[in-house]
Amino acid sequence: MRSVCAVSISIFFVFLSAAVFFCEPAAAAETVSLSVNGKMLSADVHNTPLKKVLAKLSAECGAAVYLDESLQDKTVSIKLENEPIENAVKRLAAPYNSAVIFSQRQTSSGEKEFYISNIKVFESGKGGNYVNVSLPDTPPADSPGEVRKQIKDPWVRDVFDMLINSVEEESRIKEDISRLESDLSKAGTEDEKRKLREELSQKNKLLRELDKKTRLELEEKEKALRLERGIK
Repeated sequence: MRSVCAVSISIFFVFLSAAVFFCEPAAAAETVSLSVNGKMLSADVHNTPLKKVLAKLSAECGAAVYLDESLQDKTVSIKLENEPIENAVKRLAAPYNSAVIFSQRQTSSGEKEFYISNIKVFESGKGGNYVNVSLPDTPPADSPGEVRKQIKDPWVRDVFDMLINSVEEESRIKEDISRLESDLSKAGTEDEKRKLREELSQKNKLLRELDKKTRLELEEKEKALRLERGIK
């Protein structure tokens, strides 16, 4: 099973984490107020499960949002005032990782505009399963192959290919882990169990290393792009 959402015409991918207060469910009442105005986002959230916050975000901006199922009940409290959506998303998701993908579409007047098509939130170093927390009527994204055909920017295409390769490798490792876990549950001798546990340990290590490698490569590519194009 793939662990990342299919994306529309990919324009920008951000792998970030920042500081926002996450806490365990408390007695205080949960509240969530969130609004999008153009490319700016305002939010007043208190003690609300991350799943509900991201569902609200999906409703406001129309993006398909995928969340690691282990993080659904993590709560967030934060206040944002007219903050760029990219920054707002990473603050809402922190201390976990987030990926924001921008796409391009044509308006009714024939002009091109950018919009957020997909958002993914997950815990670094832990391969998990993802749940779609966006609205039921959020349009499904195009397949990766169809997306790539429409990408014109060489840098974006390079990043897109790297991410797809990473996702495919992650999927292969997870399949191996599932198989080993199944074999371990059926193992009859202690020697068989020991060998399977060692293999599982190695596969989980590979998963963590892949996550770290992908994040570092994204950071380097983003730095290079900012330098090349004079973006601060």
